[in-house]
Amino acid sequence: MAAIGALVFTQQSLRATQEQLIISRNGQSSERFTKAIEQLGNKESIDVRVGSIYALERLAKDSGTDRPVIMEVLANFVRTRSPAVQQPDGTYACASEDRVPADIEAAVVVIGRRDRGRDENFVDLGRSCLRVRGANQADFSQTILYHSDFTGASLKQARFVGTTVQHARFDHAILYGANFSGVTGDGASFRLASLPNATFDRADLRGADFTGAYVGDSSFDASVVTGTKFEAADLTRVDFSKAIS
Repeated sequence: MAAIGALVFTQQSLRATQEQLIISRNGQSSERFTKAIEQLGNKESIDVRVGSIYALERLAKDSGTDRPVIMEVLANFVRTRSPAVQQPDGTYACASEDRVPADIEAAVVVIGRRDRGRDENFVDLGRSCLRVRGANQADFSQTILYHSDFTGASLKQARFVGTTVQHARFDHAILYGANFSGVTGDGASFRLASLPNATFDRADLRGADFTGAYVGDSSFDASVVTGTKFEAADLTRVDFSKAIS
């Protein structure tokens, strides 16, 4: 009886310890989240904001329950701090030709390297100015990029699989080996972009504009290219026989 009593006591103690650990970890996560959010709102130091973005990234990796909220916070930060401005023709573009500030770039990079396998919803970066230079190999799959402006961005081997890029701007962007398979991209602009070895299989590119772009060795299998513009584009070794026009 004494042995059984000791065993029950030990099991109860272990459960209590585990519960205390969970409470402690949750408390630490909450404190880290609150501090990072406060620093993200710092209006005086861009370095503090950049540090808070990477702190949120670490927290997202450590706490799966907080991850969806953190991604939405970062996306909202980008949309509100770096909005694309509506033009007279109804399209959207960056208000300046300069690259985005370091804090915006950091947030975009973190979103682009998130673990998409743990996504609960699409991340919304629509109508945002996204002229970033450090987003090579970023994964924007299942991201909303409606009317966003990537003009001049460096996006080598970036993934946009299944992404909404309707009326988005990729003019002058560097997109070597980028994957746009399955995108909804009607009205998107790739004017003068560098797109060798890109993949546009099963993409909706109705009315998209590739004027002057370098599209050599790219794939458009089963993509819809009705009304797509390729004037003065380099289409070396591009086969449209399987595209839908």
